[in-house]
Amino acid sequence: MDREQLFQIAEQNQLAVVQLLSDSGIVEVWESIGATVNMVGSARSGLMMKNLDVDFHVYTDEPMLEKSFSAMMEFGKNPSVKEIQYRNLLDTEEECVEWHVRYQQPTGVLWKMDIIHIRKGSTYDGVIERSTDGVIGRLTPEIREAILRIKYDMRDEVKTMSIEIYYAVIAQGIRNYPEFTEWKRMNPDLNLLGWLP
Repeated sequence: MDREQLFQIAEQNQLAVVQLLSDSGIVEVWESIGATVNMVGSARSGLMMKNLDVDFHVYTDEPMLEKSFSAMMEFGKNPSVKEIQYRNLLDTEEECVEWHVRYQQPTGVLWKMDIIHIRKGSTYDGVIERSTDGVIGRLTPEIREAILRIKYDMRDEVKTMSIEIYYAVIAQGIRNYPEFTEWKRMNPDLNLLGWLP
């Protein structure tokens, strides 16, 4: 697959994300309870390939649980919401509530939404947004192609966080999937939370 084909897939995915936001009303639901909503990750950077996964970081102050459940109760009324999973991490360093949603569009396409509800002013407030902006700022055509090619060539059963691919390509000079596989084998436990390109 050549560069233009990879870029075209990513661009089509970006258009699909815009449609998803419009159809689902997810941003409006959270804003209705006073939250600040930021899309992060590959959906924001234009680096989505095969995984239809949209990540949101939303921010409020207290009462966190009441606001979180209020928003998700409203969102859950949408018949396209097929599954919701919940994790309470408010008493950890992350100070957040995680929501993982399966959302099926009328076309039958199934999306995953990760909604991380973070306490305003906590340790990780804005961290992933800065990292995402840093990746976007480094996207030359060569780097973009390498990231998309690795994502495209990766076997479906392999689970890798996108931040690992971005770090490998931007900071380590990795340019293809075999190189990435070997690099990952040699670096299995990197903690890249907070990495800024």
